[in-house]
Amino acid sequence: MYVFRCVVVEFRKLIKSGQTSFTISLPIDWVKRHKLRKQDIVAVQEEGDLLIIKPHASKAEEQNSQVIEAETLPPGTLGLELFKAYISGATVIWLHAKGIERLQEKLRNIMPLFPGLELEEFADKKIAYRNYFDVQSVTYAHLLQKQKLIVTTLLREIESLLSNPLQMNLLTLANFIDGTYRQNTLIVAKAMRMTSITKSEMSYVLMSNQLLDIARAVKEFLTSAKYLGSDVVQGLLSQFSMLRQNIEAFIVGEKYDHFLLIQSQTEHCKALARQSEDGNEALVYGALSNIGSAAEQYAKIAIIYR
Repeated sequence: MYVFRCVVVEFRKLIKSGQTSFTISLPIDWVKRHKLRKQDIVAVQEEGDLLIIKPHASKAEEQNSQVIEAETLPPGTLGLELFKAYISGATVIWLHAKGIERLQEKLRNIMPLFPGLELEEFADKKIAYRNYFDVQSVTYAHLLQKQKLIVTTLLREIESLLSNPLQMNLLTLANFIDGTYRQNTLIVAKAMRMTSITKSEMSYVLMSNQLLDIARAVKEFLTSAKYLGSDVVQGLLSQFSMLRQNIEAFIVGEKYDHFLLIQSQTEHCKALARQSEDGNEALVYGALSNIGSAAEQYAKIAIIYR
C-alpha cells in the first residue's frame, strides 16, 4: 500500500517591504508544525522558478543529524540502518546515493513503518527525513507502534545473523539491544507521566512494557548463542525462524491462531532444553523459550484488551 501526500496550493499577496524587497505571510499550520516562533530564521532557497522556504536547522539539531551512505550499504541492510538512526533520536536522517530513484523505490515500503518520520528534502543525490516523534505529544498508539517496530526488526536481524554464522557479531547486537531497551523503557515511563490514563491507554502501556520484555529476552538469547558451534546454530535457526514468524504475525495481526502456535513452539523449545545433553545448547534453547514466554504474555494482554 502506498500513501501519497496531498499537495495544497495557496495563493498569497506580496507586500512591499522597504525599497528593495517584498514579504509574504507563511501558513500558520506550517509554522506550528515546525514549532517556529517570532524572530526564528528560515532558509530561502531558489531552484529555477521555484522559491523554497524551510526551517533553518540550529547547531544543536545539526549535531543531532545522522547520515546514511546508502550506496555503500550491504544488500538488505537499509531498513536496519534507518532503524538504528530512528531509535537513537536523530532529528534529521540524511540518505546519500547516486541512484536516488532506486533508493526512493526501496523507501516507499520501509518508511510507513516509522511513525513521525516525514520526507523533508529530496535532491539529486540525497534525501532527508525529519523525525517529528515527540514523546510529550505522541499518542499511546504511536508509542506501541514504535515498540512493535523495534521488536520485529530485532527478531528479523537475529534470524539473518543466525543464517550467516561466519558473519555473526552477536555480542555487538546484544549491546545494541540493551541500549534500545533502556531508551524505550524511558519513553514508556515518560508517556505514563503525561496525563491520566484510561483503560484503553493503559492497554497500550502494558503491551509496550511487554514488548520491552521480549527485547530483554532476545538479549539473553544472544548472549547464550555466542558460545554455540555452527552445527548447533543451524538447528537453532529452524526453531528461531518458526517462533519469529509467529511472534511477528501476532504483533501485526493479533490472531488467536498465532498465539496458539507461539505457545506450542515455546513448549517445544522447553522440551529441547530439557532433552539436550550439551549445557550450552540447553541454555540457548531455554533462552529461546523465554522469548516465546514473553511473547505469550504480550499476546494475552492484547487478546484481553482488544
